[in-house]
Amino acid sequence: MLAAGWGIGLFYVAFFLFFLIAHLIGDGPDSGTPISLVERLMFVAIGVSCVGVLVSLWKRTLGAWLAIVGCLLLVGLDWHALINPFFPLPLLAGVLILIGNQRVVRAQACRE
Repeated sequence: MLAAGWGIGLFYVAFFLFFLIAHLIGDGPDSGTPISLVERLMFVAIGVSCVGVLVSLWKRTLGAWLAIVGCLLLVGLDWHALINPFFPLPLLAGVLILIGNQRVVRAQACRE
């Protein structure tokens, strides 16, 4: 469960880092237009999700909750994000990491 959660989460992080870099260095027709406050908050929510996934590599519970909260914040800003199958990935990753962490904690408790 942990490996699946981390794999999904790291794929999400790599995908958005790629598009962030492309947006920052790109010279497409949209690169010069200002973005709205909601779009900025959506970028923050995506950032919180990405940071949560990265933090979960060291602190599983904290990172998983950050990824989940970032995803819920994104959906709260624009519920249409649920239609895109890519935006709920940090929610899935966070839940898998929480379940995997719980299984690891229970296995360690049984050994003692």
